[in-house]
Amino acid sequence: MRQKNLQGIRAPKIIALSGYATVGKDTVGNAIITYYAAMLNKTYKRVAFADEVRKDLDPFIKNHYGFSCINCDKYQKRIIRGLMVGHGESKRKQNPEYWIYRVKQLIKEYNDGGCGVIITDLRYENEAQFVKDNGGVIIHLTRNGIKAPNSNEALSIPPIALLADYTMNLTNYREDRVFEGTYNKVHNFINKYFNNGK
Repeated sequence: MRQKNLQGIRAPKIIALSGYATVGKDTVGNAIITYYAAMLNKTYKRVAFADEVRKDLDPFIKNHYGFSCINCDKYQKRIIRGLMVGHGESKRKQNPEYWIYRVKQLIKEYNDGGCGVIITDLRYENEAQFVKDNGGVIIHLTRNGIKAPNSNEALSIPPIALLADYTMNLTNYREDRVFEGTYNKVHNFINKYFNNGK
């Protein structure tokens, strides 16, 4: 990015990413964090609703499956995905705002400390409304070949896509170029859409 444009780059308090599972939300989130740190010396912190689900379930999963769901690999994630989805949905039925309540204090602490927040797993309309009500922006992610992995996401993600402020279509990179390619995509995206100086 050209130096003369940097002063015009917006840094929203909250940037929330939506899209189907495996589309690349965490990779894009890491690229955004890297971009703002490198270009504007601005710190962003990652927040995920699913992290709160993992905190709830971790003792049970350690006891019954022998690993931690907070630090697990892709194979282990597949094993416990059903448990995580079930717990998330059950608590949401009990209280639709439950997971929002769990993350909003953390977001406030980061924002009050001068940090931006990247939410990497926006999946429900009330979560999207929470982001908008708190001065955030929503970026919906797509990638060729990525479809809803289950009926839950098939129902919950399309309405968020309609509420999103922006859409970013990701590229299928070779495994050794995923982050580099995604970072370049994020770099160009922010320069185009978040640049008030243009």
